[in-house]
Amino acid sequence: MTIRKFVAGDRVQKRSGGPIMIVQKYCLRQHVFGGNSHSGHDVECVWYENGRRESAIFDQRTLSKVSIFPPSSHVYNNIGNIGKPRVST
Repeated sequence: MTIRKFVAGDRVQKRSGGPIMIVQKYCLRQHVFGGNSHSGHDVECVWYENGRRESAIFDQRTLSKVSIFPPSSHVYNNIGNIGKPRVST
């Protein structure tokens, strides 16, 4: 059984770079010579380029999850403090 690394709505990027994409679903991959295969690793992703919606299927092992907020951002650094009382100094 294949472990799925992503869920619909996750933001991902190819490990080699490229646009940030949104995972739509896991799917069957159609082969050029006909027929389908379901390795359990194939993910349909969408992104926008020059105002056009693009989509493609990628092997999940070629993708990395992308944080919405970069680690240096104020929001990212305060996520761990949600629900904790503020202490003034």
